Amino acid sequence: MDLREIDLNTACSNAVEFELIFPTDNRKTGIFISVIGEESDEYLSLKRKRINLDIAAAEKAAKRGKLPKERMAEERDEMKTLLLADCTKGWRGLTDNGQEYPFTRQNAIKLYTENRWIMTQVDEAVADMSLFLPTPPQNSLSSPSESSS
Repeated sequence: MDLREIDLNTACSNAVEFELIFPTDNRKTGIFISVIGEESDEYLSLKRKRINLDIAAAEKAAKRGKLPKERMAEERDEMKTLLLADCTKGWRGLTDNGQEYPFTRQNAIKLYTENRWIMTQVDEAVADMSLFLPTPPQNSLSSPSESSS
């Protein structure tokens, strides 16, 4: 198998578009969101940046002789929302009172905060490697026993 067929970093760096599915009846919404994947350098950099902020806060607390404050659930949700907003590269088909709802980072944060079901689907898309890598041709996959003969 060629390395380009399994290069998740490069594949996940290119935004892919998926359609939101309404959660109560699995109806297509006509709303498409473009995201990068969790194997991309950008995602990893953003995630590490947030982890480094946590580490720095813990070190600062330790220097003052205090235990590091455990992040509350709300803070963790906010961090996840910010990360997913940063992974979102655009959308189409989304309106507000009949007007196109423009894509901005702030609008993504608002959308995900006010519509948890959308944030859940964005989170799933960012983690779904099958969205980023094309399905390899059937003849390029072989079982270990076929490869060794």
